[in-house]
Amino acid sequence: MALKPVVPEYKAVETAWGKLINQKDAYKFGVRHIAAFSANLFQLMRIIEPDWEKRTAAISETAYGFNMAACAGDDPDDPYIRAYYDEWNIPEFCEKSAWLGAIWGDSGDEYEDMAGRVIQFTRNRVEKELDTCPWDIVGSEMCNMTTGMFTANFDLTAVGQQNEVCLNMCEARGCGDRHCRVVAERRDVTGLEKQDWLHHREQPQFPVHNTPRKSAPSKKVRSFVTASTPTHSAKKSPSTGPTTGSWPWDGSGPSSSRWSPWATCVTTMTSSRDS
Repeated sequence: MALKPVVPEYKAVETAWGKLINQKDAYKFGVRHIAAFSANLFQLMRIIEPDWEKRTAAISETAYGFNMAACAGDDPDDPYIRAYYDEWNIPEFCEKSAWLGAIWGDSGDEYEDMAGRVIQFTRNRVEKELDTCPWDIVGSEMCNMTTGMFTANFDLTAVGQQNEVCLNMCEARGCGDRHCRVVAERRDVTGLEKQDWLHHREQPQFPVHNTPRKSAPSKKVRSFVTASTPTHSAKKSPSTGPTTGSWPWDGSGPSSSRWSPWATCVTTMTSSRDS
């Protein structure tokens, strides 16, 4: 019997040593490799500018500017915006306001291998919850920079009306949380003031939806980090130095997430996952 009808064919990537890696794993490795490279770049930025606030504000503003430079920003017939509407089949009668920018953010998460779910997608409020983030090893600056990029997405789709929303990453895996959670709320509904670059980690006005964790199979092997690792807290800690707002560190301690090389990981055998 011929081999082809028996063995299914899948796309694969060949390494320099002739090993075949399936496309899904290759994409996952590739994104994580870029994240590791980015972590090195951010370490360099910490040397150039030791102050967390100055460094993070500059990084976020630059990311916002790059996204905004993609088009004119105040012309509804701009080719970039028109292509965006065509790509996502957005009808002409749909209100062209900030909430459409959430589509950009959601698709970007998919491209970056960040698995999660859209909790709410309405004109006045958008909420998304992520379970995975390959970039959580980079550090809190990357989380804050992401809010600058997302703000540009909302501003681009709100033709000529910037700052229509307050955008908050109220949970971030790069800061030790279990999820990444981004919430955008219209300012004319909530009455909130315009945010600056260091105030995108606040809690939203309306309650969030926290997806419950499912029960794990019995005898599941899992790892956790001991209490010696800095956690997502606004309290001061001798091991990390003074924190800024709700960030777990300001650059004086470990600069990645709680899954950092400084953490002590302990593997345990449990009969079931904690509820």
